[in-house]
Amino acid sequence: MLNLVTDQRPGESDLLSTVKDKAFEIRSLSGTVLVTVTPPGSGWTHEQLMAVSVVHEALTRDGADGYSKLDSVAFVAQEDDTDEVKAALLGAIAALAAE
Repeated sequence: MLNLVTDQRPGESDLLSTVKDKAFEIRSLSGTVLVTVTPPGSGWTHEQLMAVSVVHEALTRDGADGYSKLDSVAFVAQEDDTDEVKAALLGAIAALAAE
């Protein structure tokens, strides 16, 4: 299952704001698109992306990455990542989104 770092904690930037209306792709670790999911009318929320992850869990058992279809920023972390690693991922994603 994908472990998405799209939830927003107090004081953090809303990472989904720039990609909430874009399709979400789940890709194999080699980059092959496994599934593309159209965003809901109101745009993605963390909870909706987690629901997509659960629905497609069978596709991601061997590892997978999640992408906004039109951007190359991945919203993926390992389940056992520390808060420091997650913070670094969020910082990197925010920096890329600002470019």
